[in-house]
Amino acid sequence: MKILALDLITAIWLYTLWTVLFLGLPYKSFSSSYHHHWHSRIVSAFARTLLVVTVGTFTLSAFHLFSWLTLVVLYTTFLLGVWYYPQRSRAREKLTIFVQGLLFLFLDILDQGLPTEQIFKSFSVIYQQYKKRLLMIISVQTINSPQRKLKILALTVILSFTLLLRFEHPLLEMRLTTPDSYQNLLLTQQFLAGDWEQIRHQVQYLPVFSAITALMSLLASVDAMQVFRFLQPLFGFLLVLSVGYSLQTLTQKNIVAWVGMFSLGAYLFTWSPEISQQLPLWYQQVLGTLIGSLNFSLVRQWATGDEEIAAMFLVLSLACFTKVYIRKLRPTAVLDTCCCLAMVAMAAPVLLILALIGIVGVMGGRILGLAAVAISWLLLALLFAFSPEKFDFLRVFLITLPVGLSLLIGLVFLFISWLLFPVLRRNSEIVCLILLFCLAFNFLLPPPAKINYLEHEIAARKSLEIRTRFPLKRWIIVAPPEQLAQNYRAGWHEDLAKFVKQYLTEVTFDDFQFPYEVPDLFVFVEKQPLAINPLNLHLAIANSILSDPTYFYYRSLAGRTSLEFEALKLCELYQKHNSGASIYYEDDQLRICHFEL
Repeated sequence: MKILALDLITAIWLYTLWTVLFLGLPYKSFSSSYHHHWHSRIVSAFARTLLVVTVGTFTLSAFHLFSWLTLVVLYTTFLLGVWYYPQRSRAREKLTIFVQGLLFLFLDILDQGLPTEQIFKSFSVIYQQYKKRLLMIISVQTINSPQRKLKILALTVILSFTLLLRFEHPLLEMRLTTPDSYQNLLLTQQFLAGDWEQIRHQVQYLPVFSAITALMSLLASVDAMQVFRFLQPLFGFLLVLSVGYSLQTLTQKNIVAWVGMFSLGAYLFTWSPEISQQLPLWYQQVLGTLIGSLNFSLVRQWATGDEEIAAMFLVLSLACFTKVYIRKLRPTAVLDTCCCLAMVAMAAPVLLILALIGIVGVMGGRILGLAAVAISWLLLALLFAFSPEKFDFLRVFLITLPVGLSLLIGLVFLFISWLLFPVLRRNSEIVCLILLFCLAFNFLLPPPAKINYLEHEIAARKSLEIRTRFPLKRWIIVAPPEQLAQNYRAGWHEDLAKFVKQYLTEVTFDDFQFPYEVPDLFVFVEKQPLAINPLNLHLAIANSILSDPTYFYYRSLAGRTSLEFEALKLCELYQKHNSGASIYYEDDQLRICHFEL
């Protein structure tokens, strides 16, 4: 319970800071925007701010200037520029008054001390103001009609499923769930360490998610592992909201937006029945690839990456482009669309194919644009599933296919409710929504996720503990590759397989000492080796993968068990001849041996 409470405090602090930096302050700064609706202003401010900060992070890292101070200067300069431009004539006067107020406050503090009572009173006044606004909004939104009550209930159900699915695992588990997550975490650590050259050689596209995680880790003063762990589900939640916003903008129907949000938020795309062996072989391969990817994408709902960020800004770009035809909103809409497309181009440029299809379709009508994007998304994913080797560049369409399917489900729902309108009239959408809920609750809700964890939970926890308890760069951890991403910058890492291969025979000598120039050595030995199953049982594992040392030692149960047995034997032999050996931690799953060198 103590660990959970600390994790909750960390999560609340991160989400509060995120809301202030990327939603609250930008929304206030862009308050002069011509957008009529508050949610459009939020999307506009969010897209522009995230683009500027992300590009700034890449630029600062490339010039080795990435630090807390430079980030604060970049962010403050951006907001000041946004605030200054629309009111250039009065900006100098307002800025002078603001600086004078700060100066007088500073002099008062020097003279009388910190006015804590006044500060609490100011916060109390602000709280009361926002409370009045909230009560006013609630009073305006009357909920007397049965239809409105049903809509509020439906929205509550949708958001509950969305939040529960995305935040349950990250709050309870510190370890990450996919190999891509560990790779992105390593990139985050390299951003923080200033290793821009290492980043350039490892990635094909710009690592947007890792850059955002690195800047949040600096600004929040929280360990990168914790920030990464909590930002992943946040972007999964934002993706669901983006799908809802885009569907509402393209169809002008709130319930259609809720249907798209529910299909992605509750994730109605898993499939458990076996594929019939009577089907043609190519058909089995396509279905196997498609079903395996959709089932695995359940995990990606809280383990998001660059692909999900690109998909989010893709659907937002379509919504922003629809406002180009309103003359008053045209400059703002063009700028917002370009910002969204720039984020797509950085994170997953192949998705610009869908952006082009969608923009051309929207020119012929909003529904046409929605249909073109949803159908093209599915077709491109099927094309990759048909020949993964030939169309490898289309892989991102299969990874993000749940987003396209949620758009398609919203489109189908709109068509069915239109067909039933002559019979049910105004109740057609509500009746269809209730039927969808009944169908989903009985047949479509996803089963518990089958997660192929790459490490034990206690290994991730103890790794964080070592980072906080021991001096920087004064210790080394010998463990599987996942520990490299967690301990980069803070300490050193040695691959367990190389360690065992190099020193297993040498530890038999009485005078042997490990040749490391650090005072503390930790060896992670699994007493229960993790069994990692292939994600898609319908596809054979290639020989190149089977012969890879990482697969042999860490992904196959036999190889991992043999390695852990030899590692345990090595540690026990070394303990016999050295007095500085001890057990740092041990339970049924893991033993951590500590050697003082």
